[in-house]
Amino acid sequence: MRVDLFWVCLWCLLRPGAAGQGQSTAVCSPSCSCDGDGGADCSGRGLTTVPSGLSTFTYYLDLSMNNITELPAYVFKNFPYLEELRLAGNDLSFIHPEALSGLHQLKVLMLQNNQLKTVPSAALNNLHSLQSLRLDANHITMVPDNSFEGLQQLRHLWLDDNNLTEVPVGCLRHQANLQALTLALNRILYIPDNAFANLTSLVVLHLHNNRIKEIGDNCFAGLVNLETLDLNFNNLMVFPKAIEALPKLKELGFHSNGIASIPEGAFHNNPLLRTIHLYDNPLSFVGASAFQNLSDLHSLMLRGASMMQDFPILTLTNNLESLTLSGTKISSIPADLCEDLKLLRTLSISVPYAYQCCAFVGCDSVTSSSEDSDIKKSTGAFKPCEHLLGNWMIRLTVWFICLVSLVFNGLVLVVTFSPSQRGPAPHASPPFGVWWEMGAGCRVTGALAVFSSEWSVLLLSLAAVERSVAVPWRRGCWGCWPPPGGLTLLTFGRHSSSPLCLPFAGGESPALSVTVVLVLLNALAYLFTAALADPEQTGALRHVAWLIFTNCIFFCPVAAFSFAPLLPAPPPEAPRSPSR
Repeated sequence: MRVDLFWVCLWCLLRPGAAGQGQSTAVCSPSCSCDGDGGADCSGRGLTTVPSGLSTFTYYLDLSMNNITELPAYVFKNFPYLEELRLAGNDLSFIHPEALSGLHQLKVLMLQNNQLKTVPSAALNNLHSLQSLRLDANHITMVPDNSFEGLQQLRHLWLDDNNLTEVPVGCLRHQANLQALTLALNRILYIPDNAFANLTSLVVLHLHNNRIKEIGDNCFAGLVNLETLDLNFNNLMVFPKAIEALPKLKELGFHSNGIASIPEGAFHNNPLLRTIHLYDNPLSFVGASAFQNLSDLHSLMLRGASMMQDFPILTLTNNLESLTLSGTKISSIPADLCEDLKLLRTLSISVPYAYQCCAFVGCDSVTSSSEDSDIKKSTGAFKPCEHLLGNWMIRLTVWFICLVSLVFNGLVLVVTFSPSQRGPAPHASPPFGVWWEMGAGCRVTGALAVFSSEWSVLLLSLAAVERSVAVPWRRGCWGCWPPPGGLTLLTFGRHSSSPLCLPFAGGESPALSVTVVLVLLNALAYLFTAALADPEQTGALRHVAWLIFTNCIFFCPVAAFSFAPLLPAPPPEAPRSPSR
């Protein structure tokens, strides 16, 4: 008994968790920082080799973000209790088959962000306790069939962000305990039948950001416990019928593909679905019964289904909280929608014209029970849809501009069509006109006029661009549009074609063809606006595009006169009154 008691006391002194008294707290490499529980942090120290002097009882070793390019044989032989090894962010290109020998307790191995071109199969096969393996963000082009033969306890496997062109079916046959697999950000084109047949414990499967065009009808056979499937950002053209083999599926995403239709009863074998993301697909047909009987469904996104006309039937889908149908051709919603979907908190439906958004009314009970609801009550003329004019300052400004425009344009019409009367000072106008046209005020006024016109076109174009693509350099456009207005400051001549000194033809002017350039730039802005139209904002951007197009049409006649001085024919002369 005394001998047994002695060994128990000795173990308590030497175990890694002895509070500051064990050997692990006393031994640490100068290149690392160690704690009292057997953890060693050697990350970001510029190391080229595994440091020496670490405790034998180290259970956690972080060597990430260093300059280690290779792992020689038996480099970790002194760490029999190591459970987690991090080697991410090095330049590892070679791992000796015996480099990881002796790590019988290793559970987590991180090898991401390195230069590996193939899976180090020989070095991995003896890690019988390994549960998590990260090989993402390398340059792996193929995975041998025997890569993970000895890893019977593997739970999580990362192979994303590599150069794989096919699903590594062979190496997955013996991974019955695998729970999470990610093959995203590769170059996979096709998923064959029975690709994951033996992964009966798999819960999460990520296949997004590949080039998948086709998947076999039985490719998901055997995934009886799968709950999350991510097929987003691929090239699928047909709805994946293979999901019928996933009875426990809860989260499904295949947005940003090329799927044109969703068949009737598409999800009848997936009664546990909670989230469906189908947006940004060119959907022309959605089966009316596709989303029936999904009692657990909480979020449904069908944004961008530009040809969809009928509101989907949501019978027994009574737990739905968020419904997005923007960018469709749906013109009405069922009158009993809010009675059937009592938990609905967000309903997003876009229409081509602003005044139509107020037609989607009838869920007053929802707005009173939830502050986060996007289903709005009927609005008036001074408070249109909030996604178009978000606050009162913008609304009042728009109405002020409209009123000023109506008043002053009305005065112009009255003066134009009223009987002409002789002015009180018929001979005062010519000297004053010459003084005005030769002065700086005329040129400044013309500059501001052109600047404001082109700036409005720029803002409208930016609205279209920013709604469709990222423009990290959009601030640089601020310097692209003042020059057209500034050219009017250089307009010198005896006579101007306008009291605003606009850059029209008239005498010798360095801004002779500025109008032509403006027309071309506005036409280009119109094309960009039309091409970058977001389906969710189709109506607004269509009006913007037509506004710019109309601007071009009004400028074209004046632009034609700008070409006249460039021709050899003499310019027309204004008639002069006979001298007295």
